[in-house]
Amino acid sequence: MIMRLPIVLCSLAVLSFQTLAASKNSVGPTLPSYSPSSSTINHGAFEIEGRANYFQTTGHFDYDGTKVPLEEGSGFEKIDGDAYLRYGVSRQIQLDIGARFRQNHSFNENVDITSSGLESYTAGAKYSFDSFGRWLFAVELRYRQTAYTNEDLEAGTATPTDKLELGDAGAESTALAHITFERTKNNIFSGYFGYNRPGNSLSPEIPWNIETAFKYQNWAFIGGVKGLYSLGASDYAEATDLKPRQADGETMLFNSINRSYMEPFLGINYASGSWRLEGKMGHVLSGVSTDEGNEFQIGLVYNTGGTTLTEKKVESFKEYEVEGTVLKVSPRNTFVKIDQGTAHDI
Repeated sequence: MIMRLPIVLCSLAVLSFQTLAASKNSVGPTLPSYSPSSSTINHGAFEIEGRANYFQTTGHFDYDGTKVPLEEGSGFEKIDGDAYLRYGVSRQIQLDIGARFRQNHSFNENVDITSSGLESYTAGAKYSFDSFGRWLFAVELRYRQTAYTNEDLEAGTATPTDKLELGDAGAESTALAHITFERTKNNIFSGYFGYNRPGNSLSPEIPWNIETAFKYQNWAFIGGVKGLYSLGASDYAEATDLKPRQADGETMLFNSINRSYMEPFLGINYASGSWRLEGKMGHVLSGVSTDEGNEFQIGLVYNTGGTTLTEKKVESFKEYEVEGTVLKVSPRNTFVKIDQGTAHDI
């Protein structure tokens, strides 16, 4: 099973590259090779995105942030499949809905268990402000609801070996502020920060992301760091032994206490026609009440195009009525002969 999950991602990558290679548009992409988080899709455009994310635990960070190695013969893997549908309501407003499928795999010397199913569904809205010089700002609201509930067990009791939870159950509400700075035509700095209220009675937290991209016609190369900062409001921060347990297996990703982490990452995008293929890899190298691990992500985006700002200006310019026709202009451009039709007798 350990080897099978990365193979799934590799297969998706090969299929995605074959799809892009078959694109009929050889001139250049209509979908940009990189879209900063402050941007929204064009007015009237539909965008479909599929994304697969694989995480492999290599260790744990305890409640004090101390790194704890995995016990011999144990491990945890998580693979998420996300699907999103977005629509450009206007040039500045974007709405989207989505769903997530998850598979967890936990094992040690005595137990090997897998759980899978619909993890959650989500809806969101983003508003981008008019650009201010080289700066672009946007705000986003998002709501996510899990499709399952977790069973709390009394603190100190053994967790069942025949059950594995999918994650942190409940509703999650997020508000984000996005900032983008276009340093040059080919280099962009982008990031976001916000407020997140997770489910499963976890503490409120601040998600954040900082990245830079070198963008070209078909390719984009991205590097950055993302993370989570807890506001420290967990009821069990001073009494971790009293927190109810859940069947999480060999991971601390779920049912955490004031979780936080930092993850550097690298990414590469390739765009062709209306398609864009995205790849990313990162490593969680510090945190509190979470897992150390490697993360691999691949995504495929399709966009119908919509109406760009330039096209909208051209169309508005064309909104006129023909009142007359110039039939002839004198050699010295002094006189013109105009025909308004028999209805005007001119």
